[in-house]
Order: sequence, then C-alpha cells, then structure tokens
Amino acid sequence: MAEETTGLFAWLQDNARILLSIILVLILLFFVYSYSQKRSQDSVVVSDNATQQEELSTDKDNADAKTDTTEGDAEQIADVSLKDTSDTIGADPAVKNASADASKDSASKEQASQTPSVAKTLDYQDNAIVVSAVAGEGMTHLARRATAAYLEKNGITDLSGAQKVYIEDFLRKSVPAQNIYPQTSISFSHELIAEGITQARALTDAQKKHLAQFAARAAL
Repeated sequence: MAEETTGLFAWLQDNARILLSIILVLILLFFVYSYSQKRSQDSVVVSDNATQQEELSTDKDNADAKTDTTEGDAEQIADVSLKDTSDTIGADPAVKNASADASKDSASKEQASQTPSVAKTLDYQDNAIVVSAVAGEGMTHLARRATAAYLEKNGITDLSGAQKVYIEDFLRKSVPAQNIYPQTSISFSHELIAEGITQARALTDAQKKHLAQFAARAAL
C-alpha cells in the first residue's frame, strides 16, 4: 500500500507540469465559454432592440409616405385650374386651392369630432371665435370648426358643402401660417368669417361643382 502511495506521488511529481497545463487549459476554456455565452445573450438583446427600432422606423416611414402621398394628391387636386370660369371670383387663388387640406384632413375629421375635448376647445366670443387644436388637427380643422360654429350660432343653413369648403379655405389662408400643435389657439374674427360667407355666396355654379368633390371628401 505504501508502495502504491509512493508510486502515485512520484507520478504526480513527474507529471505535475502536464496536469497544471491541463487545468489551466480547462480554466481558460471555461472563461471563453462563459464569455461566449454572455456575448450571445447580449447579441440577442441588441438584435431584439434593433428589430423593434426597425419596426418602429418602418411604421413611421410608412406613415410619412402615406401622408406625403395624400398631401401630394391634395395639392394636385387643388391646382386644378378653373379656366372655364372667368367671373368675379374665377381668378381668386382661394378657389383654385380650396380645401387642398380637405382630403388629407378628412380621415381624422370623424375622430376629431368624436373627441370629448373638442367641444371645450372652442370659445365663441363677441368679436371672434377662438379655436384650440386637439391631437391630429391642422389649420383646416380649426377653420372648419370656426365656420360651423358661426353658421350654427347665426342660423345660417342655406350654404352648400362646396360653399363651406370655400369659407374654411378662405379662413385658413387669411391667418398667418404657423405649425399647429395640440392646444394651439387660432382666432377667427366674425368680420373675417362674414366676408368668407359673402364670397362663398358669389361662387358660380361651375366653381361650386369644382369644390363639391372636396366637400364630399370632407363630409360637409
């Protein structure tokens, strides 16, 4: 038994360097494996984050592309010339561009009209109507709500959808251009709205027919 122990001890002494090398290699392999696992997990997390960012970016690009396409269509429609009408308002740029925003805003009109806060964002004052924007609204929405409030308040019911489109476009272009954000307030004077109504009543049949397509899209 003592001889076996002595022999094992002697073998360990003779092979100590080899055993130590093996142990070091195993330790190194362990650390390499652990590091590889950690890198793999980090890669998965980064990949997931990148995928989410890419999906968000794709959604945004699609939304922007859709908006750009809609705006391009609206501008193309608004640029249709009224060459067949040469009377008092036939050359008015307001008619040529009437409701250029009607098409791109019509999609969100129903949502805006159903938003509970919309009713609280219109202040009918003695000399003006102050309209505050809610999410998703632009200048055309504000002009449209001001027009509707004025017509209802004054009992004016004989205007067609085409004439209303003309009035809201007239109001939109009669106030300084600016970016519209939620809670942005725009004031439309009663005098300005009345002037828009007067011009709308003077539209020819041809002009009304041209504007009727925009009124249909805006559901006026």
